[in-house]
Amino acid sequence: MYRRRYLHDLRFDNIYINAQFKELDQQVASEGGASVLPLTRREAKTYITPLSFHLSYKERKAVLMGVTSVLRHLVIGSLLVALDFLVFWILDQLHHQVKGDVVARGEASPVTR
Repeated sequence: MYRRRYLHDLRFDNIYINAQFKELDQQVASEGGASVLPLTRREAKTYITPLSFHLSYKERKAVLMGVTSVLRHLVIGSLLVALDFLVFWILDQLHHQVKGDVVARGEASPVTR
């Protein structure tokens, strides 16, 4: 599906400026045509060079959404573990308070036979 959309839809995942594109732009510029490079700031947010450390806006948004999801799940999991511990601690305290050991104290009488 990805390959089909990539090969047939010009707008699909068409954000990379590779060496072939740079050569084509240089060739067009040397023949007197309009060059598209260097990119404006707005275009630089959309188009990236392959293997660069810079992410496009859509990629940054996707990564941020993923990290947010992971952090949200970590926080919820931590809260559940803390709540579980709190309930256990409260029930343990109640158990110790309710547990009444009967201690009989009295004078020990000597056993006579």
